[in-house]
Amino acid sequence: MIHLEEDEVALMKSPEIQRLRYIRMCNINSLLLSGASETKRFEHSIGVLGLAKEWLRHNFNVLPKNQRDILRYAAMLHDIQTGPFGHSFQYLVEDTATFNFQHSNIVAGEINDFYQSGKMNLSFSGEPFAVKRLLGSFWEAVGNAIDGSGPVGSLISSSMDLDNIDNVYRMAYHMGLLEDQEKHTPIKLVGQLKLLPDRSLAITPQGVNLVHNWHEVRARVYNDLLLDWGEFSAKAMLTKAMEMALEYGIVGIESWIKTDEQLLDFLISEGVGEKQELRKLVNRLKTGDLYEPIGLYESVNNNHIKLLNNSKSKREIEESIKNLLKLAGFNASAPLIHFIEDKNKTYRSVSLRIYGSQEMITVGETLSRMLVGVFVPKEVSKLKKDHIYRGICKDVLTQYGIEITKEIYDPLESLEEDSYNGGGLFF
Repeated sequence: MIHLEEDEVALMKSPEIQRLRYIRMCNINSLLLSGASETKRFEHSIGVLGLAKEWLRHNFNVLPKNQRDILRYAAMLHDIQTGPFGHSFQYLVEDTATFNFQHSNIVAGEINDFYQSGKMNLSFSGEPFAVKRLLGSFWEAVGNAIDGSGPVGSLISSSMDLDNIDNVYRMAYHMGLLEDQEKHTPIKLVGQLKLLPDRSLAITPQGVNLVHNWHEVRARVYNDLLLDWGEFSAKAMLTKAMEMALEYGIVGIESWIKTDEQLLDFLISEGVGEKQELRKLVNRLKTGDLYEPIGLYESVNNNHIKLLNNSKSKREIEESIKNLLKLAGFNASAPLIHFIEDKNKTYRSVSLRIYGSQEMITVGETLSRMLVGVFVPKEVSKLKKDHIYRGICKDVLTQYGIEITKEIYDPLESLEEDSYNGGGLFF
């Protein structure tokens, strides 16, 4: 139970926060991990506020009142400039926009009218944005804290912050990945976090094991989110749909203000005439008619694949595979290629000072790898068992400099041998 003060209730009722009731924490409308995908950023924002209030309960005298207020407000408002499907939209727009969109920089967003064509569009469901007015003189300081700067910025945006602690344990809880004894770990962990005079974070000796647990739980969550074939496929389909919409000029940086469902419905409504492929792709995504995997692979040549992780290069690779398939006698359309950079996601090392000493500890190691997915519509999914077809796909990836180090198996397969459309191991 989180008790909200009067100022917190006012912020909670603001259009910016209410919009987050329709933005998923998970960056896709997952078919197989609905516990993750149906959790909304509104719930998460209130949760981060709850952790901030818990931290203040243990450290009330560490900060003056104005900084305590800034921490509460930043915790609650840190996600208000999150676009539809979160990072899925954000990364794509950041790569293609004429100027940088940073979802954590709300001060820059407000200066640019939140990237809208006019101030009349600064609203949700007809209600004008209100957070800046409600914050008054706190606005810029709260924005700086959300962006990781200022006296309390490290508590909101750092390697292991209040946002990340709530995110990891909340997702794990909804995905059924928490042991009973771990359900109160977030509260215990923030109680052991300390803010040093240099604005960095420290952990008490009693809290070191809790940091190890956070690292372990994070790995459980991201292992499923990144390696489950349904999650991977849905991200591939959504990314291609948004890439097509950007190329058609249907969406742009101003579209961040839409909710998840508003974006999907808008893409469907615009998918007419020469854009019908877009409508069909989004309809498949909405109805759970996912593309199925030919193969999911791991590669370590991240920098090279980053150069290929754009719409033009992916479509070129897909066409190369299609042409070779035709030469081999396959009557099939081009597959769908998708890359995911797993850097600081599944495994993220955290370095903290032990409170009351000069000792530093580092928990865990940082994993850096690139995940590669090759998918086909389910009407031709029988090809996923054809060794020649799969071999051609892998050969073309290799020709484009993608060094496959190993094939990836779906972590959910160990839970249910035959989970979806024949299930089993796809490789």
